[in-house]
Amino acid sequence: DHKKKTVVVAIRGTASLEDMIVDLQLIPTCLSAIGEKCGFDGSGECCHKGVLTRSTWIYDDIARHGILDKVLGGDNAPHPEYELLITGHSLGAGCATMVSIMCRAKYPSLRCFAFCPPGGLLSKGLAVECKSYVTSFVNDCDIIPRTSLDNFEKMRDDTLELITRIKVPKIQVYRTLKVSCDDQDLAAQNAKLLFSKAEIPKNTKFFSQLE
Repeated sequence: DHKKKTVVVAIRGTASLEDMIVDLQLIPTCLSAIGEKCGFDGSGECCHKGVLTRSTWIYDDIARHGILDKVLGGDNAPHPEYELLITGHSLGAGCATMVSIMCRAKYPSLRCFAFCPPGGLLSKGLAVECKSYVTSFVNDCDIIPRTSLDNFEKMRDDTLELITRIKVPKIQVYRTLKVSCDDQDLAAQNAKLLFSKAEIPKNTKFFSQLE
């Protein structure tokens, strides 16, 4: 961006089944080794495993091709005075954040704009440390920034509990939900379809499998 004198690295969000598999690799991964490699203190800090895997690939690919060095550094760099901006959306926002942390030692003036990054991305210490150069944007009720391993497990448990509360054939539930319902009628409709939590039948095969 010559007008703003900025080199922009943009990382796309989830666009394939492979990306979805990356999204679901939620296990926190220690950043000690990456910190030593990239020049930041990663001891005791963690990152979403899938995001870290993709971010490391992006970081290594940029280094292998010398893309940023050709533009911002080196003896013959055409624009050494330009700033570096790393940005992305969704999965790309998570990667943009992590790549920024990895590049900061070499490019201390870089900035990162993360649009709707996935929840549970970084451990608290690193999230606080990078807030001076990473700005996150969350669009209204977007679910992605609110996702985490705990929230996925709660959604799973709530869904299974809801299934145990259904007191009519599933096809009837489907047909009922296909038709829109006014807010004032929602409680009455749910009462026709669902047992209350206190009335959940515990003698069914499905319930026994949940215990």
